[in-house]
Amino acid sequence: MTYTPPDPATYSIPGTGRRALMAGLLMIPSVLFYVAIPYVGLTELSRFGINTGYSLGFIVVLGLVLAALGAAAYFAKPTKAYGPLCIAGSVLAILYLLVLAGGSTLTIGVGGSGTFTLLYGGMLTLFAVVPAIRIGSGVMTTLEDLLRPGERLPFDFPAGP
Repeated sequence: MTYTPPDPATYSIPGTGRRALMAGLLMIPSVLFYVAIPYVGLTELSRFGINTGYSLGFIVVLGLVLAALGAAAYFAKPTKAYGPLCIAGSVLAILYLLVLAGGSTLTIGVGGSGTFTLLYGGMLTLFAVVPAIRIGSGVMTTLEDLLRPGERLPFDFPAGP
């Protein structure tokens, strides 16, 4: 049985300008999620004398890399680079979340001798399930692109009427 690539009339790949614009728009919530929210949260905690041990530089740099990888994957969706970019972004997201989960104990002094401890590492570890599933998706997309080039294009970019 031989593989026949799909007919180009069955799909319509958006131009590079449109994909670049959409990738840029995709970066906005990614930067908010990976950079702005953690940065503001850690800055606010430090104002009250609560130190979590996370480096703000680490949060900013890794968050920007994660956002850029997500945008690059979106831009590369019609190419064979899409699957590997999804895998790389997902592995990095898992590492990011696990590093954050490793130091996710918040202890606050209450009164003269009491303390209040908040553990949120389990929640961050659970968040790592989503990128773990995306790794499987990236592996399957990579295999499909290698074994049957172009087969997913009619599904990802269906032709208009």
